[in-house]
Amino acid sequence: MTTRINEAVLEMIYLRPIAERFERHFGRSVLMLLKPTARREKFLGFDQGWVKPVRPIDSSTAEAAVASALQDGNSQVPTLGLMLFLQFKVASEVKRRRPRADGTCIGDPHHAAPHHRITIDLRTQDTGPWQYSQHETMRRLATIRRAHVYYACPLIGNVWDVYAGPPLDSLRLVAVSSAPSFAPNETHHILFKSKSGKGCWCSDPVDAEDRGFNEWLREDRLTLQPLKEIDEVIIECRENIGALPGCCVVFVFGDQTGQRTGPA
Repeated sequence: MTTRINEAVLEMIYLRPIAERFERHFGRSVLMLLKPTARREKFLGFDQGWVKPVRPIDSSTAEAAVASALQDGNSQVPTLGLMLFLQFKVASEVKRRRPRADGTCIGDPHHAAPHHRITIDLRTQDTGPWQYSQHETMRRLATIRRAHVYYACPLIGNVWDVYAGPPLDSLRLVAVSSAPSFAPNETHHILFKSKSGKGCWCSDPVDAEDRGFNEWLREDRLTLQPLKEIDEVIIECRENIGALPGCCVVFVFGDQTGQRTGPA
């Protein structure tokens, strides 16, 4: 009997390990979880989001701010600092080569079996005010300042490995910003030759920017607000409340601290 798993189940099962890993990295209760409904997901492009508001707001307000930026084509969401958006995808293991529909053979090295394959959703939406495909919505989301947008691709050998407690090293994050241009309603994939190997966008192979979850978190050295942007916050504070000679301004975001000292 073949046991199948869908994206919603994957997202749910990986939720706790991701939350616990973020807690160790950023500190307890620093990031806010955004979990849109299936209907809202069509307009937002992600099924799991992690954000750090710059002022106290609830998750509904944060989600509405992201949706507004997408709809209006804005390049930033002023109420949010760090933004991480994940779209989980089921990876199918291809164990043998198959011909394309036109009869030509899928060639080496990118398409040669065995490999893991993730299907990109390029279907445009026929109804409603938002006509863009899931992939195009994610591409637009990735243009927002401080937004990190990824396909979350668990590369597992057996579906039962997921239920037993999924290791985060099995989760590959593919940066949507590294995707080439795809026409709407075409069929394209992300391929992985191995669980730790480099992924590529196909049909015409283009290397993808991808890493394991833990590797990504270590190497990106994510801060909740980069120091270059703290300067901008300090300038705004000075304009709003003035500055006292010799004052020390300290901003603390989770485990990250930015400090600037001196007179205005």
